[in-house]
Amino acid sequence: MLLQRGRVLILSTLVPIFVLFSNMESILIMFSQDPLVAKFAKQYLMVAFPKLVLAGLMDCHRRWLNSFAKNHIPMICSLVSVPFHYLWCYIFVVYFDLELVGIGIAGAVSLGIQNLFLQVYTYFSEELKYTATIFSPQVYKKEEFKLFVKVAMPSVFMFWINWWIWEVIVLITGTISVDDQATHILTMNIYSLFMNWSFGFNQSTCTLVGKRLGQRDVEGAKRVSRISYILTLVSFIVGSMIIYLKLLFFTSVLSELP
Repeated sequence: MLLQRGRVLILSTLVPIFVLFSNMESILIMFSQDPLVAKFAKQYLMVAFPKLVLAGLMDCHRRWLNSFAKNHIPMICSLVSVPFHYLWCYIFVVYFDLELVGIGIAGAVSLGIQNLFLQVYTYFSEELKYTATIFSPQVYKKEEFKLFVKVAMPSVFMFWINWWIWEVIVLITGTISVDDQATHILTMNIYSLFMNWSFGFNQSTCTLVGKRLGQRDVEGAKRVSRISYILTLVSFIVGSMIIYLKLLFFTSVLSELP
């Protein structure tokens, strides 16, 4: 039922997010952003809205499978579907000449395929035997739903705070110039590329620590946490060195700006 409760919470946020996206152009202009940038941002956000929904549902499903130590299943689904993303981009961006709109459609198609693969695997898995849906009455049991929200919301706010720092800086750089804003966004993408290492360690840590605690192996849980700290630290050091030494290489790959 935890998977379906997570899906219900994700879907419940769609209306306010859609309203926010619908007014994004005027909101960005209110914060002194470039009018053309604001126009394109709203256009892309509206087209990419299905992609946002699918990304949220997929992430929820992926983390649920991680709790069963089946993190290889989402990886396989991604390895199968991601290479085709370039094909969808070519079809919608180049062949149909949809430009920015085509990028949003291609992303939604790729995530939709990944979600479909995960759903098919979960439905036919003999080990999981999962048949509940968001319409199942058990999903909405008051006490269990309240407990789920109580545990989930602090994590939600933590992620919001972390990412909103970056978004505020994006708005600030937009008041300086479009080139400065593009530079910051480019830097964010390079940074997030390496930060995904720590996200992967984080998910594996949650899975393994939860398993150890379920077995009442507190010392084993501590060992897993220490290993995670070490791997995260090493990955950040390596990532920082790569960025420092090869910054021009990454910027040349992601942008044609000098």
